[in-house]
Formats: sequence, C-alpha cells, structure tokens
Amino acid sequence: MEAKAIATGLRLTASDAGRDALVRRAGLFAAALLAVALPAAAQRQEQARLHRAKALGISLAVDDTWPPVGPGVLYPVRIELVNEGGQDRRVAIRWQGQIQPDEVRRELVLSAGETARFTLLVPRAGRHMVPELSVEVDGEEVKELRDEMRGWYNIESEAEYGPGRARGHGILLVEDGVPDLRGINALYSMEARWIVHLTPDRLSEKWQAYDGLQIIAVNAKVWPRLAPEHSRAILSAVRAGGTLVLFGDPGAGGPVDGRLGLGRVKVWSEDPYSKTGTAWVQEPPEREGKRLVEKSFRIPGVGEIPLNGLRVTLFVFVVLVGPVNILVTAYLLKKRALLLVTTPALALLGSGILLVLSFVSEGFSVRSRTVSWTWLDRENDLAIIRSESVLYAGLAPSEGLVFDPGTAVHAIDRSVVLEEWDRKPSPYGYPHHYGYPYGEPEESGRAYEIDWSEGQALRSGGLPSRRLTWLFTGQVVPVRAELVLEKTGDGGYELVNGLPVAIRSGYVVRSSSAVLGRSDLWHLQGPVEPGGRGSLAPGGPSSRLPEDVPAWVGREVAKEPGEFFVVLSSNPWLDLGLEETEAEEDFHFLSGRLEFPGP
Repeated sequence: MEAKAIATGLRLTASDAGRDALVRRAGLFAAALLAVALPAAAQRQEQARLHRAKALGISLAVDDTWPPVGPGVLYPVRIELVNEGGQDRRVAIRWQGQIQPDEVRRELVLSAGETARFTLLVPRAGRHMVPELSVEVDGEEVKELRDEMRGWYNIESEAEYGPGRARGHGILLVEDGVPDLRGINALYSMEARWIVHLTPDRLSEKWQAYDGLQIIAVNAKVWPRLAPEHSRAILSAVRAGGTLVLFGDPGAGGPVDGRLGLGRVKVWSEDPYSKTGTAWVQEPPEREGKRLVEKSFRIPGVGEIPLNGLRVTLFVFVVLVGPVNILVTAYLLKKRALLLVTTPALALLGSGILLVLSFVSEGFSVRSRTVSWTWLDRENDLAIIRSESVLYAGLAPSEGLVFDPGTAVHAIDRSVVLEEWDRKPSPYGYPHHYGYPYGEPEESGRAYEIDWSEGQALRSGGLPSRRLTWLFTGQVVPVRAELVLEKTGDGGYELVNGLPVAIRSGYVVRSSSAVLGRSDLWHLQGPVEPGGRGSLAPGGPSSRLPEDVPAWVGREVAKEPGEFFVVLSSNPWLDLGLEETEAEEDFHFLSGRLEFPGP
C-alpha cells in the first residue's frame, strides 16, 4: 500500500509539473501576443475615426481624430473629396448638431477628376453627443455618404470632465510609427490619456486647428518631411501663443529652441518615452491664466438706464394726464366723462414713449470696445494679434459676422463670461464654457450657423440685436510695417514710425535688471504720427493703462533689452467680422523687438 501511494504521488507530482509548464508556456505566448496586439489595437483605435464612403461617383474620406480641446475652441475635421465621375458636381458638406441645431457647412464645385482636401473647423460647443456629417451632391443629400461622428462624444466628455477642464487642451504627437507611451503612462497616466498620435499625412492645414492644443510634439526626423502647409500652420499657432516640442535636432532650417512670437519652441534632447525623459508632457503654456481685460470691461452706456430721458418723460406725462387733461376735458370742453377715455389713452401713449425711448437710447448701429495685443515679427513680416472685444448691435446686420478665413474666433455671451470668470482660465485666458457662441439652448434658445464657403461667416446667432457679444480672436497676418530706432547727434534716440497709425505713447527697454527702473526704459516724449519721428529719453511720461486692463500688461509685455511697448491710436489689422463699428475707449498695444544702433 505504501509503495502504491508513493507511485500515485509521483504521478500527481509529474502531472502538476506538466500543468505548470503548460501554464508558463501559455503565459509567455499570451504576453508575446499582447505585445504584438497592443500597438495594432492602438492603430485600429486611431483608424476607427476614419470614415470612407463612395456614391454617385463621389469618394469621401473623413478624419476627425484629434486631441481633446477646450470649450469654444475650433476642432478640425479633415475631409477629402474625389470626383471620379465624368461631370462637374456641386458638393455641400454639412456638420449638424444632434441636440442643439447648430450647423457648420462648406460648399464647393468639384470638376471631373478633381480632388479637394480641406479642413472643416467646428467650434467645440454644446453637448451634441453624436453629430452628423452629411453630403449634398447637386442639391440632394446622399445618404450613403452620411457619417455619424461617434468620436465626438468622447471629445466632449473628455474635454469637459477630464484633466483638461483645468487646462482645456490636449497634446498632439506627430510620429511615423505607433509610439510607446508606457513610460509616460507610468508617471503621468492622465497626460498619456490625453496624447493623440497622428502620422504626418493626417495633419490640418489650418493654424486655428492647433491653437487650442497645450503642446504640439513632433519628432525632429519627421519635421523636414511635413507638408509646407502643415509646418506653416504649426509655426503660426506657436507664434500665436502655443508650445512646440521637438524631439532631437530638427537640422538646418528648422525651428530652434527659444521664444517664437507669443509662444515658444522647446528642443527635447532626451528620450521622450523613457521614464526619465517624459517631463515634456507637462510643459506649461506660455501665458497661462492671463487675460487682456478685467471683469469690469464693458461698453460705456450700454445697459444703463437713460435716467434724464425717463425723468423728462415722466414729468411731461404727469403734467399731461393730470392738470392739462382735467383742464381741457372738465373746464374747456365741459365733458368730464371724457376723462374715462383720455386718461387711459394718455397712459398708453406714455408707455409707448417709454418703450421707444429705451429702444432708441442705445441706437441702431454696432458699438464695440476692444483690447488688442499685437506682436510685430519684423523678421518674417508678420503681425500676431490677440484681442478681446465686446460688441453691441442696436440692430443686428443681416449678413451676420464675416471674418477672414485665417482668423480664430471664439464668441461667448457676456453673461456666461461673467459667470465663468472666477474659474481657472485656459492657457489663452478664454473662459471655460461649451456655449459657442451663446451657451446651451436653455440659456438663449439660439443656435449658430457658420459658413466656410467664402470666408468665415457666422450667419445666425453670431451677433444678435440688443445683446452683448464677446469675441476672443487670434490672427497671424502678413504686414508691411516697420519701427526703427535711430541715434541722434546728442547721444539720444529717435523712433521712426513706419506704421499706418499714430503712436500715442510707449517705451523701449534699453537694458535689463532684476527690477526695471526708470533708467532702463526709454520713453517716447509725445505722440508720433505715421511717418513721423519721436524722441526717446530715460524716464519721462509712462503709458497709462485703462482701469479695466490688468496691470501685467504694463509689466510683462516688454522687459528684455530691445523689446518695446507702444500704445496705438487704432489697430489697422484687427478683424472683428464687420467693416465698421462705433469703437469706444479701445486700447491697442504693440510689442516686439528693436535693435539699438551702434555708436
């Protein structure tokens, strides 16, 4: 019996050992399979947002893969249309919200055999859940080309409730292959979740698409192979305040480490995916939390009660309905019964006069107030503009607001701005709210309509009558303007104004110290007209800021040697979507770099 038990035990031990070996082999096989499948799964997840369809000789490809962006930011939907038929076609692309009836559209004519690639910029606004992209060919919708953009729900929820609620921005990673983000995920799991990888051929040609990103990260080996329109768009977004991280040396002709316009370029020499070189994912934006205006910023007179007019109207009404009415009806006409008719009639007339007075007191034109910051890039002949404006239309223009297609526009209702003001702002200072331009339907009951066919037109909802509308805009525009410093015979300096507008005041930083003193700043001694010259001297009159412009504007805009800060009479390059407005108490300032002439 004992020998039999020993033999049985040996058989069980051998069986257990076999099972353990089998389990180990299965585990190794599963690990190897997982290592191969994970990159493929990640690639499939990226490709899941690619939509391709074909009907009536029109081939459609839609790519809406992009990092989550903050509320109000323009989100790029890249579209490719191919007319494979033998005749010209008129095609209309229409993005439509599901809950709120918002609409973004573009119409174009496709010749036979023509291919059109473009980006449809859609404001990240409203809880649209699953919006639809529809296509009309020659005026009729083609159901076979319709696309339900299910990825949009993930964008909405992540941007609203994820860590980007504090930042409002995602990270775009441009690489050839599928990157290994395990090192990043080990230290910054949430940041890794916000990184979206795209290959170079899937980028957007619109700089506004990159404007809402916290970081644009590009492999230096990939940078020279980017399409010219893609690299130009990325650099424009960086000049407008973005952050570009380059892994490795981009080589000759590529961007170098340092400041670029209002943004900056960071060349990263470490392995960006290792546990020791992943800090780039937390590079802070250049101007986090800084707005151009204070909470009290508004148009003078708008929303105020016309007290003098009301006093005069009420006084006249009391006199007419009382003594005059009784004198005429009771004593002159001898018909007191008429008081039953004349008193209500005069009351109705007085009420109508009050309504007309309140309507007419604010006029019928469009009034505006704007604070703009322009960085003058003299080397590249560019002006980078950031502005905050408030508009008030007594009677809304029928054509709405029509902007240049290169302007980044975010329009938010004033009540929403004030409500959201104390929350942590996004890196560009835009308030976090998903209502573009007027919030949720229960707040305003209006939807927006944007037409990209010929420019950027906000056809409805953009500028309503008798309601304050806030605009946050960004522009990168080519300019031919120059400011030059010249040395005078007595050892001083003069500023030559080559701008198309007058300079009211300003200064140039001559030298840098820990705390800028009066001797470090050479101030203009008076206004300078276009084409004129203005004397500079240490100290002198300083540039006074309006009460509702934050103090950091005067302290931080220019503080390095050669940088300047000047206040302009107007901004000739500003785009407000209207040919003309009644500007009231605008404040426009210009900064950049100048070279002090040698001895």
